[in-house]
Amino acid sequence: MVNPEYNQQSKSRIIVYDIIKLVAIYLVIWGHVILHLQGYKFPVWQNPLYRWICSFHMPLFMMVSGFFSANIRLSFSDYIKKKFRQLILPSLTFGLLFVLSWHYICDGSFFKPYLLCYWFLKSAFICSILYYIAYKFKNRCIGFILTIVGSVFIFPFQVMYMYIPFIVGAGLNKYKDILQDKAVCLTLCSGLIWMVLFINWPSEMAQFMDIRFYKFITNTPPLTELNYSLLCYFYRIIMGVSGSIFIISLFIMLGKFMPKGKFGMVLGKFGSYTLGIYLIQAILLEHIMMKTIDLSRIEWYTFNYILSPVLSVLILMICVYLTEFMNRYRWTKFFLGK
Repeated sequence: MVNPEYNQQSKSRIIVYDIIKLVAIYLVIWGHVILHLQGYKFPVWQNPLYRWICSFHMPLFMMVSGFFSANIRLSFSDYIKKKFRQLILPSLTFGLLFVLSWHYICDGSFFKPYLLCYWFLKSAFICSILYYIAYKFKNRCIGFILTIVGSVFIFPFQVMYMYIPFIVGAGLNKYKDILQDKAVCLTLCSGLIWMVLFINWPSEMAQFMDIRFYKFITNTPPLTELNYSLLCYFYRIIMGVSGSIFIISLFIMLGKFMPKGKFGMVLGKFGSYTLGIYLIQAILLEHIMMKTIDLSRIEWYTFNYILSPVLSVLILMICVYLTEFMNRYRWTKFFLGK
């Protein structure tokens, strides 16, 4: 069984999952450093490190979101209010700061960046609603099938890629005892599937994300185009799910050997700040630093494997500090949906 200190619940939090969230948000920052701080002078989808991060990091976040949304005891209206406050309110309040910083880097419209910013929070909100609908079906299997099919036609905010990981995360909650007991087996099996898929994931397929299945209803595409779109869709789903399960089961397995003490508690505390970190890094890294820093002259290998991970740690710690500061005051906590 997992070390109790890393699997205990404190105010409905499970510390090992907060540590997983910390790893995931670090990977988000690392990917953004690679994407934004070399002046877009290199094709990132040909960068194996960037492709590796993108193969699983957002499905991992969504899977953890699904884990904590598995058991629904609220009415639909109360559930919507709760999720709106947790997910949409921060994207709306911080979205104003996002748009102001957006105008710092380019002369663009107000409404489009405001609508699209913090896409993951909006995707999680939609996935939560779809899950609620499926959960309340008399036959939940039919409910999940129908909502999965429906999610394929929801193009904005990558819902088509995020909803299945959300469902899998909810399933992991239901079978968490099996997950803990079979962590070693799950780590090996999911890791093998993920590795095989990633090794055979070409850059052309990796950047093919703009799949709008709803257009196939009104237009009759060539069969090869439809088949390739379906291949890319299922390939990314399976790779994202297997990679996410690998990370979750790996950390649950490592929890057996993690030493007791404050270090793990501190990591878990930082992991509970992922919402604030996600909101702040978008402005700090994706806008301000992107506008003022160009590291394209640094040798590729040095930037990829030495400078970018170190810089990502520094950005993470700045975001942690700013999130802690915002949590101290009632009016700033409002921006974090609290």
